[in-house]
Order: sequence, then structure tokens, then C-alpha cells
Amino acid sequence: MVNDKLQNIDNDVKAKFNQYNGIKTTLAALQRKQTGNLATKSLTPIVNPNLLVQDSEYLETHLIVVPTNARKDFLRSYETLAPMVVPRSSVQVAQDDEFTLFAVTTFKKTSAEFLQKCREQKWTPRQYKYVEGGKEEEQRELDRIAREEKKVWGEALRLGRTGWSETAMILTHVMTLRVFVETVLRYGLPLERPRSKQRK
Repeated sequence: MVNDKLQNIDNDVKAKFNQYNGIKTTLAALQRKQTGNLATKSLTPIVNPNLLVQDSEYLETHLIVVPTNARKDFLRSYETLAPMVVPRSSVQVAQDDEFTLFAVTTFKKTSAEFLQKCREQKWTPRQYKYVEGGKEEEQRELDRIAREEKKVWGEALRLGRTGWSETAMILTHVMTLRVFVETVLRYGLPLERPRSKQRK
């Protein structure tokens, strides 16, 4: 019975801390998307939707992340990587210390080949689809996960403290019982004190 209670406390605390670790990992991933470099960062606040060819039957815009030191090579060779790349369609969207982000327009039927050739050149194609209000939605999601992380951390801390105190109390009772049993086994049952007879 005591062992079952200890096991239940342990399982509850572990489950809550696992939940907290999952939320913390999600929050770290969202924060990394907000603060990373162009290869990992969310493109929603960076890309102007006017740069993208949308709702076209034949054309498609690709976002390519190029290391800054390979920028000139990209500009010199992107038109010849695959057939049907729209000439002079490269537009620099953003730049940071390590990478430069370009938007390039190609025909849809050669898009896969163009993206494969970019990967071979160690340029990173980024998947991006413009969504109205996407920036605000990302910020709301980040705020929601941050609030949930604080809430679950408080619950986990409270459960950990409660579990620790209950465990300490149970172990104290077990140790007291053990000392009593060992005392009885070693020295025998305590003698009963004779009650003084009432004088008549």
C-alpha cells in the first residue's frame, strides 16, 4: 500500500515534468524561429507578399537562402541552373550576417529541378506560403505557449513540492515502524508497568 502510494506520487510528478519539458521544447523552437538566421527563421515577418507570384497557373516564386560569401555565384548562375527560370527575376528579400534571402521566379513544371540544383549548390530552398495575418498569428501562438509554459511550470513545481513532502512523511513513518519492529525483535515486547492498586 505504501509502495503503491509512492509509485503514484512518482508517476504524477514525472508526468507533469514531462508535460513541462514538451511545452518548453515547443517554446524554444518558436523562439528560435523568431530570432534565428535566415536559414531557420520564420519568413512571415520578412517576406513582402508583393514579391511573390500568387495564383498563377504557370509561374511560381521560390525563396532561396544563399550564404553571403556565395551571393555573387548565385546571381551569376541561378538563371542557368534549370530550364525555364524567368530571367532577371532574382530579388534580394533580406540579408543577415550569414545568409542572403532571394526570391526567384520559375515555371511550375521545372520547379522541382530548380530546387534540386539549388540544394546541390548548397543553397537552401525555403518553403513559404503567404497567409493573411500570419505574422499576428505567429505572435499570438508564441504568447499562448509562453503563458502555458509558466502555468505548467507552476503546477509542476507545486506538485513536486507536495510529492516531496508526502514522500518524506511516508518514509518517516516507514522508518519509525522499522525501528519499532527491530526493537521488538531484538529486546522483546515492552513490559507492562504494574498499575498501583488503589488503597482501600
